[in-house]
Amino acid sequence: MYQISTKIVKIRKSQQCFACLRMYEKGTLLTRQVNVYDHGIGTVYTCPTCEVILQENRAELLDPWDRSYAEGCVRENQL
Repeated sequence: MYQISTKIVKIRKSQQCFACLRMYEKGTLLTRQVNVYDHGIGTVYTCPTCEVILQENRAELLDPWDRSYAEGCVRENQL
């Protein structure tokens, strides 16, 4: 995975947080990350709460093999 950009955006339609899997309504501020994967380009959104949790718990949540986070990692680890 290669990260292209990261930006805080006001979403224009409902989006799911990549880390906690909660749905957020149109108009919410989320962090949008655009990445290049083996199969193409993808976009993920994370909520402000999960952004803090991911930064504070990086060692526990980051996959050591591919240096990325798994979808739903905050929810699965109940952080």
